[in-house]
Amino acid sequence: MASAYMIYMDGRYECLGVEGNLRRDRQGTFLLSFLDQDFQAVADEAQSLRRQAYHIEQMYRSYQQLCGRFQETHLLFRLELERMADSADSLYAVGQWAGEMARFQTLMAAAVARVLDRETGGSDTGRRYRQLLEEVSELSRLADRLHESVGVQYAFASGQGQLCLTAKDLRALLFLSFEYLVSQGYALGRCLNCGRYFVPFSVNTCYCDRPAGEGRTCKSFAAKANYARKLQEDQARSLYVRLNNTYQMRVRRAPDSYPAEEYHRWRQEAKELLAQVEQGGMTCEEYQQKIALPKRRRG
Repeated sequence: MASAYMIYMDGRYECLGVEGNLRRDRQGTFLLSFLDQDFQAVADEAQSLRRQAYHIEQMYRSYQQLCGRFQETHLLFRLELERMADSADSLYAVGQWAGEMARFQTLMAAAVARVLDRETGGSDTGRRYRQLLEEVSELSRLADRLHESVGVQYAFASGQGQLCLTAKDLRALLFLSFEYLVSQGYALGRCLNCGRYFVPFSVNTCYCDRPAGEGRTCKSFAAKANYARKLQEDQARSLYVRLNNTYQMRVRRAPDSYPAEEYHRWRQEAKELLAQVEQGGMTCEEYQQKIALPKRRRG
């Protein structure tokens, strides 16, 4: 296996892997995949399995079990685990690696939230990144060490020669991926369904393309949720119009039983509650109960 991993950027795409096996994904895929993993859980599990392993064969089976946790993740995580197969104590190696990645993940999650999150940041990602390095000395020192570990290598990818950045430490490539997003002014959104970061296609995109169960993605669930919310909104609006017209007619025909000032208070409250339905904070059934027309006063 090659001694170093490789990365190069191709417009809106990133290419990572080892020579002869470079994976091309949308920009930010590697970093987001990293943020999605629960490395601390892997580190804890590796430590637990190591205590339970009484012979080499059992240790190897446990190592394979941990590797299975990364089968559906990014290529580089699987390659990194494969490198540990020949270690004298593969479970110890996996545990140490996962623990180190978990600590790095904490730093990077905070950096992403401050610099790239479209809800908390502005458009000047470069300025926010510089401020972050000035204020978080631990991140600044780590960035310097990772930058020093990066090399350059000419490689062939997709039938063409490419000048790639190389590193043996995955954290260096993750940092390079993060800094490229910063340099290009990317803004990351949080999916309203799963709560994880994604690269939105537009400022109005609120859901990612990750699998969300039942053969669907978060985006497909969003379409269903939006339809249901629109249906609730239309029903509530129709109810408001019908009840408002009824109340108005009663005020005109029987002003002594239905004072106009009470009608205006009802209408204002009904409008405010309708806004809650439109925002998804109330169902049409709840709305109907809250805006029920007052009973006629008896003389």
